[in-house]
Amino acid sequence: MTLEKAFYKYISEGYTSLYLGPVLVLLGGVMFVGESILTYLVGLFLIVLGAYMVYCWFRDKKKMDQQMEVWRNTGVLLGLLAEFQQSAPVFKDTLRLGQTHLFPKGIGKILTYGELTQVYQYVLKRNFMESRRELRAVVAGKEITLASLPLKGKGDEDLKKVVGFLLLKNPGIHVGYSK
Repeated sequence: MTLEKAFYKYISEGYTSLYLGPVLVLLGGVMFVGESILTYLVGLFLIVLGAYMVYCWFRDKKKMDQQMEVWRNTGVLLGLLAEFQQSAPVFKDTLRLGQTHLFPKGIGKILTYGELTQVYQYVLKRNFMESRRELRAVVAGKEITLASLPLKGKGDEDLKKVVGFLLLKNPGIHVGYSK
């Protein structure tokens, strides 16, 4: 696999909707021909949901292809590829830290350190049990998940190092929840 393909695959949105969408359409088609109104409605819902997932995948792929073409035409792509190749993977390679850019896996965006206004750890608990832990950032007023973190605080030392690195690159970042 070439570096450009690896880069594209790393930063582009996930492939879940491409694989799950057609499965939902097929399952919905089987239920759609059922004998009761309930199976008919559930089948119709699954068909619509699966078609929407496939549509979203194609829409996101088209946007990513356009972005890659813009980077290629402006000459930025070669610099991004070189920085991506030299970047340091953290949190089981769900985030890569470069010299001037952050490469979050699967969100379809590349961020510069100057764009970050706030960085914090997000912990989701269900029934008093941790179910998800993420490193999140606020960029242009929107929350973005930068990386998935290990559960139960197993990656706290790595998190401190990454946040320290982000503060080194952009001292104006607010760390934590409160403002």
